[in-house]
Amino acid sequence: MKKYYLINTIVYFYFVLANFSFSQGWQYQNPKSEGNDLKSCSFIDENNGFAVGFKGTILKTTDAGISWEKLISPTNNDLYGFYFIDPINAISVGDGGIILRSTTSGNSWSFQSIGIYQNLYAIDFLNQNFGIIVGDSGTILRTTDGGVNWISQSSGVLNNLKSVDIIDGNNITIVGEMGAILRSTNAGISWAPQTTPEIQSFYDVTFSNINNGVIAGSNGIILHTTDGGINWNFTTPITNENLYCVKYFDSSNWIIVGASNILSSSDQGTTWNSIPDMYFYETFYDFAILNSKAALAVGYGGVIIKTNDTGSSWKMQSGGLAGIFLDVDFIDNNTTTIVGDRGAIYRTTNAGISWIQQAFGSWDLNAVEFADINNGFASGQDGRIIHTSDGGNNWTLQFQNSFYYWFSDLSVTDINNATAVGQGGRILRTTDGGTNWSLQSSPTGQNLYNVDFIDNNIGFAVGDYGTILHTTDGGNNWEIQNSDQPNSSLYSISFIDANNGIVVGGDPSSIYSLILKTTNAGQTWITINQTTAQNYLYDVQFITPFVITAVAGGYGEIYRSTDAGLNWTMQDSGRVSNGYMGVSFINELNGYVVGYNGTILHTTDGGITFIGEEKSNSFPQNFILFQNYPNPFNPSTSIQYAIGSKQFVQLKVYDVLGNEIATLVNEEKPAGTYEVEFSAKGGPKSSIKYPASGVYFYQLRAENYIQTKKMIIIK
Repeated sequence: MKKYYLINTIVYFYFVLANFSFSQGWQYQNPKSEGNDLKSCSFIDENNGFAVGFKGTILKTTDAGISWEKLISPTNNDLYGFYFIDPINAISVGDGGIILRSTTSGNSWSFQSIGIYQNLYAIDFLNQNFGIIVGDSGTILRTTDGGVNWISQSSGVLNNLKSVDIIDGNNITIVGEMGAILRSTNAGISWAPQTTPEIQSFYDVTFSNINNGVIAGSNGIILHTTDGGINWNFTTPITNENLYCVKYFDSSNWIIVGASNILSSSDQGTTWNSIPDMYFYETFYDFAILNSKAALAVGYGGVIIKTNDTGSSWKMQSGGLAGIFLDVDFIDNNTTTIVGDRGAIYRTTNAGISWIQQAFGSWDLNAVEFADINNGFASGQDGRIIHTSDGGNNWTLQFQNSFYYWFSDLSVTDINNATAVGQGGRILRTTDGGTNWSLQSSPTGQNLYNVDFIDNNIGFAVGDYGTILHTTDGGNNWEIQNSDQPNSSLYSISFIDANNGIVVGGDPSSIYSLILKTTNAGQTWITINQTTAQNYLYDVQFITPFVITAVAGGYGEIYRSTDAGLNWTMQDSGRVSNGYMGVSFINELNGYVVGYNGTILHTTDGGITFIGEEKSNSFPQNFILFQNYPNPFNPSTSIQYAIGSKQFVQLKVYDVLGNEIATLVNEEKPAGTYEVEFSAKGGPKSSIKYPASGVYFYQLRAENYIQTKKMIIIK
């Protein structure tokens, strides 16, 4: 567990409030995409490019991907495709039929609405005027005026179409799910299916000339043609993972990226080899060729990598540190260490401006804790415990026993005393800085996930089946406490003093998280607020006698209590795509959260967005349509929206065919934030009767603002 630094908390709190009128709550330090998948990238030239992805993410680079800036996006819809028509004009497409158009080199965007609500996945242009967009249910859109207007074309299929390649002024190929291959020889006016040797999902198609083309798809499928698609030849697979994007440096040298694989071909796409010693295991969805040797790939969790040698080797870009971060220790105002999967250890000494990789291995590290800025321990898989005495510049293996499988957590009270817990109820302790580790007698065989010592004598540990252990003699003897939660997994425990503690976890029989509280050193534990979160809570810290912060997996939830755990409020981290695994504060305001997709969140205001008095009554400056909650839902859900000025507002619900099925708002509204309920039971709140389970779309219209989001009904 984390150490608690409570000195000067109150003084610091008032200092911060006195010196700003607006603070940002939780801020992403890594990755720049805020953990959202990046689905597409496109470059104007070798240096200037963009990447787009989930939740409307738009990133910009001006130095060939070395650094990235997150731009303000006009949408929270997922963006799947991006294309630079010329240095000024760009198009992006995505979820719910969204089309964004920029005439300012990608720096600002406007919505285009053509009454299409199918997901749009890919876009390609031949020149400044002629372009094609493809999407779900056989959707094909065609423009001849640079994207000012789009005309729906008849594809003749209902397959979800995933990729389009405009080969020349007449010849175009489109591919999609269930083996769909379509070819046009008249500039997209009409389409004909081509014969396929495989009924797989095809995710990308690229031609180097009118005849030579390659298709990449699910389960490692690669098809190759040398006659314009009259015949597609099956290539012997070298992976069973999905392949998402194929491009070429020149007519001979090709690259395919996908799930945990990057493949190369040096014979025009006829045969393929896996690039050896791949350092990255993430899924890559798209890449852009920058020059004859350089390419940049984007993918899962916002990962960005680059090659400068036609794909032989790749390096991580500053768009994000890849991996799953499992624990964090906030040591002082500038110094923080995080650990995660594949033995990753990163440290910052400048408050997160930059992170230095200190180690990397083949086994996961589950926990890290420092006694001071130099002396620390980390534990993980294969029964390993490692130690540093120089701030992590060097780590040495102190203990390993593969029979123990893993140690999930450790608690460090000073440079000599530390305790680790893990698989099968094992408890290991050192009193000499890790020179010797001794196995302590444990009263349980259940897996232990977390341990917290108040001092060298008083400690607690938690684990499976509601296990709570307590020691008052440094671990020589442990007693089992009654949690009254025999079916629950308890993942984290934190005490602020010898009597007051909090435990978090989850109960498989409930959709909600589990929070337990004690005020008498664990003699009795009471259940608190069972409806706090709908995902398991994985870590918790008692920061002051009143303030507690906990984090959840699944949808990246952060919760805070200011009354010692009796009541909890979800803090708006602004993200829902990442699971959070670790939290560490040095005082009430300064904290870090880490988790999946390389997530590193930092706050200097306790995660709360403080608004100065001069802004406290201001109206929204922009129009915003929020994601409905809950989602999926049954029977009802809430939809929030904000308008920046007095406007006539329409909020409607559509089915997947674009049929209007409900009108929720249809009137003039003053500036402000509003909430409306949509009920799947039918009746006056929904204007429809018993909608079926499935995907629906809700759309907000106000002035020139149009935004559409997806919601799911489950019955």
